[in-house]
Amino acid sequence: MYLFLFASFVLPLHSLNLPINRFRRQANGCGPASLNLDEFLRQIGEDILIICCNEHDLCYDTCGKKQFACDTTFLQCMIEACQQLSPLSNIQRCQNDARIYFWFVVFIGQSAYQQAQKQHQCTISKNIT
Repeated sequence: MYLFLFASFVLPLHSLNLPINRFRRQANGCGPASLNLDEFLRQIGEDILIICCNEHDLCYDTCGKKQFACDTTFLQCMIEACQQLSPLSNIQRCQNDARIYFWFVVFIGQSAYQQAQKQHQCTISKNIT
């Protein structure tokens, strides 16, 4: 289901070039501003992940940070955040969802990363590691 949501909505959103103040680091929760997933995460009891999404946004906004470093830190944050849930079945579901979100940003986050770096007048490295 998540794959369908991202494939249907996120990929076309990268071409919108939404205005962002390039001198102010910004976080907008989970997902792009036009497809925010925060309410969905609240409904399924995984709102604990929202802070990780915000930290991920700020990482993309940080000059010199590599995309893959931001993405792996994002995954670690989510996996650790999921540990706060109970019972074990909720932890496992949350961690599975975290891995899905991670792979989405790895594969389709390059445009968002490059846009954030450009808006902050950063020099973008071609490496993702």
